[in-house]
Amino acid sequence: MIVKKLPGMLVAAMFIGWCAHADDNGQWRERAETMIVKHRKAEFSIRVVDRKGQPVPHAKIEAAMTRHAFGFGTAVNADLLCNQTDADHPYRRHLSELFNVAVLENAMKWKAFEQPNGRAAADHTVRWLMDNKMRVRGHTMLWQTFKYGVPMPKDVEEMAKSGKPEAAEWLRTRSLEHIAAIGGHYRDQVFDWDVLNEQVSEHELTKVINPGVPLTGAPVMVEWFKAAEKATAPGTRLIINDFHILVGNDEGHRNKYEQIIRYLQAEGAPLGGIGFQGHFYNAKLRNSPDRLYEILDRFAAFGLPLIVTEFDMFGGNWGESADEAERTQAE
Repeated sequence: MIVKKLPGMLVAAMFIGWCAHADDNGQWRERAETMIVKHRKAEFSIRVVDRKGQPVPHAKIEAAMTRHAFGFGTAVNADLLCNQTDADHPYRRHLSELFNVAVLENAMKWKAFEQPNGRAAADHTVRWLMDNKMRVRGHTMLWQTFKYGVPMPKDVEEMAKSGKPEAAEWLRTRSLEHIAAIGGHYRDQVFDWDVLNEQVSEHELTKVINPGVPLTGAPVMVEWFKAAEKATAPGTRLIINDFHILVGNDEGHRNKYEQIIRYLQAEGAPLGGIGFQGHFYNAKLRNSPDRLYEILDRFAAFGLPLIVTEFDMFGGNWGESADEAERTQAE
């Protein structure tokens, strides 16, 4: 018997499905459906035979999906999952029902990893996720910012701001040791690592370690990726991650991100994928489906997997009422 093409989903189509504010009268939906059929569906045949190898006429067959080929993920609050929920809490129940991939919000960031309570919460959460058959993304080995209170340890921040002549080599060594430590600690548990996060706007370490070098071509970035490759299990995807690529129209940000990726590839860094944050903190930051596809195609030219690593909608201009805003975001 022939089983017709089964449902699938093109990544670009999945992401742009809600952007109907500029949908060229719905024509993009038709194009998306055509691409889904072409790229994400295939025919296959099933031959049912008896023990003698003879075809069984009029055999009734049922097919059920056992797993998604795509990663449907969400961020997980480690403190909430570890300390504020019991086994049957809706937070835990919905995580395992709705998702097959998860990333920890803050518990794997550098500062938290070096705090006993932070690491313990991360370890507990990772074990729970794996026990519930969810794959775990690592976020993030390096986020070079002093803002937001979570990314880097105090001694790293103090040395980066010190102006001391030994700061460059101290920070280089400290950062490489951290990558080795966290990569090794989660070596057989994390399948994806955001190695470098938001280099375009947050580069407090590279500007000290490689002074006078453009942020798009700092040699230590290559060292970081090579250290991550050494520390993690074979096959772990090593990702670069940034914002304002799919969101809004900051062409300067896109250009710098592209330059960083091109530099890493040229220098032999083991870059395994390109991450796109998707923080739509204002409805006006939406792009049309065609524009999103154009941007994705631009970065697809690097020949690497494209991953939407962070995705949320909040802020203003979604609707005049809460109900209208929710309907717009849902669509």
